[in-house]
Amino acid sequence: MRLLVLGGTEFVGRSVVEAALGLGWEVTVLHRGRHAPPPGARVLHGDRTAPDGLAALTGAEGTWDAVVDTWSAAPHAVRDAARLLRRRAGRYVYVSSCSVYAWAPPAGYAE
Repeated sequence: MRLLVLGGTEFVGRSVVEAALGLGWEVTVLHRGRHAPPPGARVLHGDRTAPDGLAALTGAEGTWDAVVDTWSAAPHAVRDAARLLRRRAGRYVYVSSCSVYAWAPPAGYAE
């Protein structure tokens, strides 16, 4: 199984990466480089808030069986990644957050 995790160095993303590596999957992580990904993951650097932040994915070879996207901020970042990867991934899984709501939730909002 080939897995791409967008944001796989902290919180939920890191747990997904560690679990997938534990199953023997081939895991690629796209991250900003602020924290090291779990050992054994292939690393791509990119900042989704930058204009060319997904360039590393454009240059990456091959396809993935699945993409796990743990982005929790601006919805356009999810849209842009999903569009870029639509022909290169078997499945695109977005781990939802309050950023999916059309209305702006107040600070401290609990889902």
